[in-house]
Amino acid sequence: MISCALRRAIKFSIRRIVPARYVAWNGRPEGNRLALTFDDGPHPEFTPRVLRALGETGARATFFVLGSQSERHPQIVQAMIAAGHEIGNHTYSHVNLGRLNWQQGCDELQKADHVLRAADPRYQGLFRPPWGWLGIGGALYSLRHRYQAAMWSVDSRDYLLDGVEPLIERVQAAPLTGGDILLFHDDNEYTAEAIGPIVIALQQRGFAFATVSEILGRELPHPAASLVTG
Repeated sequence: MISCALRRAIKFSIRRIVPARYVAWNGRPEGNRLALTFDDGPHPEFTPRVLRALGETGARATFFVLGSQSERHPQIVQAMIAAGHEIGNHTYSHVNLGRLNWQQGCDELQKADHVLRAADPRYQGLFRPPWGWLGIGGALYSLRHRYQAAMWSVDSRDYLLDGVEPLIERVQAAPLTGGDILLFHDDNEYTAEAIGPIVIALQQRGFAFATVSEILGRELPHPAASLVTG
């Protein structure tokens, strides 16, 4: 088991050594835009509730989906796309790429890539490795295809907190700045309940929301335009 201190040291080293065009931890600091991101979905119960909350607040987000879950729930993926959200690759079966050899790691990402490209012609290869571990496979995948791995600068820890209020309070207390990428998970009830109040509170503080690609300077076409042009 790797200690928290060693994990932080590894991540700090990666941030110092690896160019942002391959691994990004936050977006452009100019302005007041934040990126809401959700991992591990789509979940048949909780993801639609997250989508409703985002729709009510007018916030767009990026969903790093699993290929396997996307195949099981294609209608939810299409609802994400129709609402103007971005989808990203979170591997096919939520594996730790750091524990796989390079070929297995690349295969996991490539398999999910095929699912996402079939779902959304705007998808350009943005991915996030589970637990933030690129492994050799993830690194080679990024270098080979020139795909960008998007990590996060603020972890809500929604998978560890016990209740809606602690989640809201943790995000409220975070020292947020423009360009921050916030990590949530759309496969749990706490996030589904908390995301609406969180977004409203952040909007009242003057923040706006954009997709990860947008705050990284990788503008995507509108869904309708991409369907017309192919």
